[in-house]
Amino acid sequence: MENSIIIELLQNTGLLLAFTMLYGNFWIKNKNNKPIGTKILIGIILSGIGIVLMYTPWYWVPGIAFDTRSVMISISGLFFGPIPTVITMITTSIVRYSMGGDGMWMGICVIISSGLIGILL
Repeated sequence: MENSIIIELLQNTGLLLAFTMLYGNFWIKNKNNKPIGTKILIGIILSGIGIVLMYTPWYWVPGIAFDTRSVMISISGLFFGPIPTVITMITTSIVRYSMGGDGMWMGICVIISSGLIGILL
C-alpha cells in the first residue's frame, strides 16, 4: 500500500513538472503578446495534462481520491491567463462529469473555483 501511494504521488509530481517545463519553454521565452492560436494550443495541452492527472489520483482511503489537478488549474490561471485556463476548465469539467461518481459535482466545483482563483489573482 505504501509503495502505491508513493508511485501515485510521483506520477502527479512528474506531470506537474512537465507543466512547468511547458511554461518555461514556450511561454516565458516569448514574452510578447501571444496569438489566440497559441493560447488555444496551450489550453488543449493543459487539458490533456489535467485529464491524465484525473486518471492517476492518489487514494487516501477507498472512495476518497486526491489529485493535483486543482493545483495545475489554479497555476494555469495565474501564469497562462484566462483563455488557456477556461479551455482547461471546460475540458476537465466535461471529463469529470463523464466519470460520474459521488464526488462528481464537488470535483466540478473544485475545477471551476481553482480556475477562477488563478485567473483573478
